[in-house]
Amino acid sequence: MTCWSDVAEGLDIDTDTIESCFDDNAVKIASRDLELAGKLGVTGSPTILIDGIKYAGERSEEGFKKALCAAFDEPPSECDTALEGSGAAAPAAGACG
Repeated sequence: MTCWSDVAEGLDIDTDTIESCFDDNAVKIASRDLELAGKLGVTGSPTILIDGIKYAGERSEEGFKKALCAAFDEPPSECDTALEGSGAAAPAAGACG
């Protein structure tokens, strides 16, 4: 069992169907992902794009929120709300919380 499947099963999502689809299409999915990464200039993971621009700011809830809100011409009122855990770093890559 992996982290995603535990969550999916908790949401009553058929993980066997997803795993079968992935097994049947893994190479095709990876090829498309590689092609898109090349078009977008993505060279590492995770890469976050906001409005087509690579995000290089603070990797925290508040940092992501500020960057997303800055991309709006007229930010929504939620942008004025400080997020819980402000300043806490995002989980390490590949980590399941």
